[in-house]
Amino acid sequence: MKHKKLLTVILFTALIITLAACAGNDIPPEEPPIIQSEPAPENITPAPQDVTPNATPRPMPPDAFTEPDDYRFDGVSWDEWNAIMEQYIVPPDEVVQIGDYTIEDGKLARIKLGAEIEIANIPNGVTKINLGVFQFQAKLREVNMPDSVTEIDSRAFSNCTSLTTVRFSENLTEVGAGVFAGCTSLESISIPASLKRLGGTMFKDCTSLKEVNLSEGLEHIGRGTFEGCTALESIHIPDSVTTIGNTAFADCTNLKTISLPADVEFGHSVFNGTHPDLQIITRPVVREAEE
Repeated sequence: MKHKKLLTVILFTALIITLAACAGNDIPPEEPPIIQSEPAPENITPAPQDVTPNATPRPMPPDAFTEPDDYRFDGVSWDEWNAIMEQYIVPPDEVVQIGDYTIEDGKLARIKLGAEIEIANIPNGVTKINLGVFQFQAKLREVNMPDSVTEIDSRAFSNCTSLTTVRFSENLTEVGAGVFAGCTSLESISIPASLKRLGGTMFKDCTSLKEVNLSEGLEHIGRGTFEGCTALESIHIPDSVTTIGNTAFADCTNLKTISLPADVEFGHSVFNGTHPDLQIITRPVVREAEE
């Protein structure tokens, strides 16, 4: 009898506990209190944001490298420069995409990442070829420029080791440094009459360059322009040239004949390392007096 009473008490107690638990589930959870944050003081400057893929690279001067073989631009290595250019995105209304070329405000800014170009037909209407656009394009054999091109920036075609043919714009007026430096397959070149100055190291280490045609109207040959052109044997300097920069023909080991105006002004070491039998032929020139 006692066992029956004890069992009844236990069952009754369990029932009460179960009912209490079910009743508790109907109570909605207490919502966390709303905490209103105070506005930030106006005199606090926001923290700078990280650089995003849409960031525009800082401008870099075209001739900022220190030596012809030093691929640094304003302290930025060539690999870093490529990484910046991969991130460079501009608003669509400022960009024209033609094949592998990206043109911004009339300037050939860059080529498609990974493109291997053999013949570069620059689109008509392009006025400038930007810094290093075709540099190290190992398969590039030919470059054709429309007459709309007036400027070529530094190292635009440097180290294109298969390049053999270049057709310049007849309206070209400005070239940067090292534009064709290291183009070891280039054998001949003709400079248009529109160009007054040859950029420094423009054809440096073009070791196959044999024929150079300089037009009347050219006034200045830059520092190291033909330095290391070991296949060059002779060259005629037009009467219009008045100055030749430092080391312009240095290490042209086969240069045997050069004809130039008698009153041309030289920098230092212009003919260092040329052929030991180099013959310099000077011509008298009558120049018009400057007003």
